[in-house]
Amino acid sequence: MLLMPVIVWAGRASLIRALLVVYGFSIAARMLNTNLVFGVFFVAGAHLSRFELRWHVMEGAIFQWFGRISYPLYLSHWLVLRYTPAPIALRLAACFLVAWGLTVTVERWSILGSRAL
Repeated sequence: MLLMPVIVWAGRASLIRALLVVYGFSIAARMLNTNLVFGVFFVAGAHLSRFELRWHVMEGAIFQWFGRISYPLYLSHWLVLRYTPAPIALRLAACFLVAWGLTVTVERWSILGSRAL
């Protein structure tokens, strides 16, 4: 997280600066810690955020729904996958059901509450 300003600075700037920082992360990953290679993805994401990337298919209702439940799915999927004693297909379905439930309850309530403040 301490490197996030550098990542955003590099990614939002020119492609050459972004590539230089990516190269730096690659070297640091080899020398210091292999987890630093994930910085490459952050720089790429920051650089791509400069552009409006639209694909008509991704604006459909199902993809909008996936977008709405994505954060609760991210937070809860590992609990459901790990602690649900069922076949994997049912566990995956349960992941989406739990994420949807969290979206319409906890997330919606917290958003409404934060707007009221």
